[in-house]
Amino acid sequence: MCLLIKTLTMKKPAKDNGALIDNYTPDTKRIEENLSQMVQIKTVSTNENTYLDNMYKMHDYVLARFTNIAKVCELKDYNGGMMIRWAGKTDHKKPLVLMSHLDVVPAYGEWEKDAFCGEIKDGIIWGRGTVDTKGPLSAELEAVDSLIGEGFEPEQDIYILSSSREELGGDDVPEMVKDFEKDGIVPAIVLDEGGAIMDGSGVMPGMKGRYAMVAHSERASTKILVKAEKLPGKPAPALRIADFTKACSKAKIGKREFPPLVMEMFNTLAPYMPFPLKFLFGNLNVFKGLLCNVIPKVSPEAAAMIGATVGFTHPTDEYTKDFVMGETATIVNLMFTPFVNEQECIDDIEALAKKFDLTIKVVSTRPTPPAEKTGTDAYNYVKSINDRLFDDVVTAPFALFGGTDARHFIGKADAVLRFAPIYISPEEFKTFHNPNERISCKSIHDAVRFYREFIVGYKK
Repeated sequence: MCLLIKTLTMKKPAKDNGALIDNYTPDTKRIEENLSQMVQIKTVSTNENTYLDNMYKMHDYVLARFTNIAKVCELKDYNGGMMIRWAGKTDHKKPLVLMSHLDVVPAYGEWEKDAFCGEIKDGIIWGRGTVDTKGPLSAELEAVDSLIGEGFEPEQDIYILSSSREELGGDDVPEMVKDFEKDGIVPAIVLDEGGAIMDGSGVMPGMKGRYAMVAHSERASTKILVKAEKLPGKPAPALRIADFTKACSKAKIGKREFPPLVMEMFNTLAPYMPFPLKFLFGNLNVFKGLLCNVIPKVSPEAAAMIGATVGFTHPTDEYTKDFVMGETATIVNLMFTPFVNEQECIDDIEALAKKFDLTIKVVSTRPTPPAEKTGTDAYNYVKSINDRLFDDVVTAPFALFGGTDARHFIGKADAVLRFAPIYISPEEFKTFHNPNERISCKSIHDAVRFYREFIVGYKK
């Protein structure tokens, strides 16, 4: 009964709903046209950089459209990647860094509208990249351009960094980071894509309201080739692979636990959950063991934050060129947070593979960087802007399910956060890397406000 009383009387976190620092009236038509026109430039990244010409068309567009940036800022090219530097009055070693990427994934599948039309209709902007991430990029550019036009001068340098091949893990951002190191530049805050503003139902079942999810970490990935040979008296290789993938999908790979970051996330969200979840997550120290077993069954997204997940893809010719007749394989895509032991996960997969007389080989790995600490000045700064700008939004930390270019700044910046200040409805979230990608016009208007507030209000 004591636990129940404790949960029911939990106070909701206080919000700082002070007035906005930046008195700004957005040019909504221009903001919408910015994104619409950027979507129409087909910056699809490929391993061969087939679309590199379109990356440079984007560079040209930025300089032609954002004329104040063209006059005042320096644009440096990194093989299609773009670094824009707005020099501050006094501080050139502790900049604020806003990140995004120019490239988009291919427009597979059937679309209601042309994938690169950039059509604006009924308060919605359509097209590949509206969410990932030309929407945030267009807002960053408009924020800087409009501030320059008003005569504002930041104390510290402001950078906008945009990769031309983020979707393929390109090397342009790593090169940018190397140049920062060479020049002795250690960013005060790096803010990249990752989290966004979402409806409660997209965070946890039954939750209402809207939540600004600020990612403090991201997941690493390891690809494991699982191979089946023809063996006397054993099922065919393809059957053994199929049985393995079914078993692996249901198995617990590695340990599941609530790391400090995820504990902080649920502590923040618990007051807004429906009663049964509020009771459980409001008393995590008591129910951690139970929830580690239950969460994977109710929320795949939440499960990804407390343990490893697996997916499967067909191996490319690169991996199967030496196979003999009848041999087959699959690629296990192992994804895990900084709080998971990679080798333990590989050992579990190998043990499962042996049950079906299969062999494994780790063929690639992307290490996971350490997680950002919770409750930092940088996080509280982002939260304070959300509190002022969005009356109905609760800010919470979380562990990102994928990877971003921000990882290259880990250990080389004072703070690295992953949050794009865009609202994504449940319907829009489903279009991420899928057909019919789109975003509301208001979401981009608000994003421009956020980035302006982020720049204007920052004090060391």
